[in-house]
Amino acid sequence: MKKLRLLFLFSIITLGVAFALPTQNAYATDPDLSLSTFVADDPNDLDGIYSVGDTFVITFNTATNSTASGTMTNAEFLANFTASQSLGTVTGTWTTDTVLSLNVDTAGGSPSIGTLTVSVGTGANIASLDTSSLMIGTTGALTGDFGQTAPVLTTALANDPDNGDTVISDGDTVIFTFTNPTNSTVSGTMTAAEVTGNFTFASGDLGTGATGLWDTATQLTVTVGGGDADAAISDAITRPAGANIDDIGGCGLLYTTTISLTGDFGQTAPVLTTALANDPDNGDTVISDGDTVIFTFTNPTNSTVSGTMTAAEVTGNFTFASGDLGTGATGLWDTATQLTVTVGGGFTASTASSTGGGSGCADCIKPSITASFDQNEFPLKYDGVSYESSQLDSVHTAIIETGEEFKITLSVFENSGRDRIKHIDLLVNHFGSYVLNDHTETFVTYDTNSGFEITDPNNLIATAEIIQSISGNKDVFDFVVVFENEIPQSDVLIRLWDTYNNSLYLHLPDALIVEISEQSSDIVSIESEVSDTEPESEFIVPESIPEAPESIPEAPESIPEAPESIPEAPESIPEVEISPKTWTSGELSVLKAWGGYDVETASDLDVLSKFGIKGEKIPSYVKQLVTWILKDELSQEEFVNILQYLKREGILSNSVGKQSFDVKSQDDLEELTLKKEYIGDKIQFYENENELYAKANLGDLEDKINTLRSLANNAEIQNELISSNLEFATLTNPNDLIYQRDSEWQRNPNTITPFMESLMNNESALIAKAIIEYDKESLVPFINIVITNVYGVNTAITEKTSDYKQSDEQWWDKTKTEGVYIMSGSSSEEHTGLYTTEISISVNDIEGNFIGIIKAVVNFDKALLSE
Repeated sequence: MKKLRLLFLFSIITLGVAFALPTQNAYATDPDLSLSTFVADDPNDLDGIYSVGDTFVITFNTATNSTASGTMTNAEFLANFTASQSLGTVTGTWTTDTVLSLNVDTAGGSPSIGTLTVSVGTGANIASLDTSSLMIGTTGALTGDFGQTAPVLTTALANDPDNGDTVISDGDTVIFTFTNPTNSTVSGTMTAAEVTGNFTFASGDLGTGATGLWDTATQLTVTVGGGDADAAISDAITRPAGANIDDIGGCGLLYTTTISLTGDFGQTAPVLTTALANDPDNGDTVISDGDTVIFTFTNPTNSTVSGTMTAAEVTGNFTFASGDLGTGATGLWDTATQLTVTVGGGFTASTASSTGGGSGCADCIKPSITASFDQNEFPLKYDGVSYESSQLDSVHTAIIETGEEFKITLSVFENSGRDRIKHIDLLVNHFGSYVLNDHTETFVTYDTNSGFEITDPNNLIATAEIIQSISGNKDVFDFVVVFENEIPQSDVLIRLWDTYNNSLYLHLPDALIVEISEQSSDIVSIESEVSDTEPESEFIVPESIPEAPESIPEAPESIPEAPESIPEAPESIPEVEISPKTWTSGELSVLKAWGGYDVETASDLDVLSKFGIKGEKIPSYVKQLVTWILKDELSQEEFVNILQYLKREGILSNSVGKQSFDVKSQDDLEELTLKKEYIGDKIQFYENENELYAKANLGDLEDKINTLRSLANNAEIQNELISSNLEFATLTNPNDLIYQRDSEWQRNPNTITPFMESLMNNESALIAKAIIEYDKESLVPFINIVITNVYGVNTAITEKTSDYKQSDEQWWDKTKTEGVYIMSGSSSEEHTGLYTTEISISVNDIEGNFIGIIKAVVNFDKALLSE
């Protein structure tokens, strides 16, 4: 019995240890067990939301009575813990005796980071390691995340805060925006090296002095700096290998991108160029409801296409001298550069009658060939040559042969709208600015009422037509006339008037000569060809021999000097198809004789007379163009443009003398004449006993000036300048090419482009480099030489300059005016820190015409140190 009682007691004690809930033990050695941290994670970072596969990690402050690798079902989790937000179903694994990892099996609910907590459940049985205490407390708010994705660079927006220019320059900014937070902190900074290390631009970078500032964890602003930035709008942006911008969690998820640089590096304010009124239904002749005004701007505004404007907005943006467009006016943006405003608000003829300026007319503004014309628009194209408004008083004389088309194109701006010119005349065989002064004029007329008409009292015209068209906001009139009889030198007069009888007269004095075509003569003439064999042909004897002229022209007072060398005749003169639209046979005959391609000869005056250009001489180098003409590589229009350019520069006048320098007598001056010989890649200089050369010691400015004069007289350099000047003279608007090249030059401050390289390695540049090499041991050596043409742009350089165009510099203007200009201190950034002097001299051709400028930088450091 006693034994049974002992066994029963032992059983009770045993069961008590196994199943009874522990109580606080005053003799326990372990501290109280409590919940510590609660962290969420997405092990594979597939997304950023709560989903299956995410985990929770609960950490306890001390060891539990659970063993590592032990598991927990969802039911056991619910018994032990109470969550403040629904979790779905989870299962757990004890990774250690203090860490429980829960895996999400079904993602029910929407638990959130920073809000979710767990506390001890009502059926909790997790105790301390010695089982002396159950767990207690509540975790802190959930930390961590439900997954991270790599930041994506979505935009890189360029901007010029002060709109000081339109190219990338110091102070411009680029704002980089990412889809989600990066590992960077707000107000964190980046150096230029870090910017370059994280972003690669297709054409360069943001400068060696660029700096970055994180505005937020998703936005970085980089400020351009260093003076050498060369990134460009539309550049593709890629992530270099060493980039370190990644996700906010520091998971090493580097940002990704497939974007290009957008925005701009500066904008200029839009300029309102035209305000064109129109009455769509032509219902009256005064401003009234339904009339429109089209406003046109030079570059895009901040308005969007199809955007509208109220009457108040129209009035708030545009002020008219005599009123407004009505209280009911409305505006519609056709494009970002064009706004159409429709008049509204009940205008009547009586309220609008003051628009005539007090004269009683509805419109007193004349048609114009100056108003509303942009820089590249030409109101007149006369005999193949385009003229700006400022050039209309110097239109060349067109020399036309009978049977050849005589063409004029006139563009006119009419303020009342397009297609409002009701009458236009072209008058030839005309003398003086008055019409019908001697009743000999020949008229070609178009009138909207009477139609087309030719008035030809002297039977001068074979055919004629006037073709009207529209181009932008201009009326365009093309005149095409074919003459059948000669006209001595005559004025040309164009007159027109609009529907309000406002008139425009364009008077071109001495602008036309019509000659009898050689092809219309009774004599069949055969031009002499340079050939070894006689051509087989029959001569047709005329029925009558033409009478001799009444007087033989007197010989000129002085015979033009022959060119230094007559171009050799080619083995065979190229055959050129003669077209009235290009060259006439008469023009080609004179050019062949003038250029040395014929047994006959022609003078400069013969050529100028043939093309209707007033002048006395033509520079001999222009004869080189005859070869291009015969090869059909230069058009008649381009050749006339060159002669017109030379005329405007005063080069065709004998009154232009050579620019002289204030120099010592020829006996005291020695001239440096350099003869180069190529040996490998080197250029060596040899002194010829028949040549004068400079003193070996080029230690003063006078010697330097003499050296530059010798360069200015070098045949290679002169030919290079002449060729460059002719290239620009053939262009309709050379400033466009100059602006394009100068902009490209400044966009590449640290790059030698192929074009720059060509200027550093042409014949002139090699000669200049050889001078520098030859002079490097002197006390005052040359260190840089720049050669520019008459347009002030580089034609040869020994090292890269800061820009392509030099004519906007003070030294260039001074040199052109004074012949020689000396300035202490170099204007070039390349020579900062050196004690230098710039010497510039003008370059004239053998006839004394200005053709360019040479500038040299001289270093005085060695001279100063030797004193």
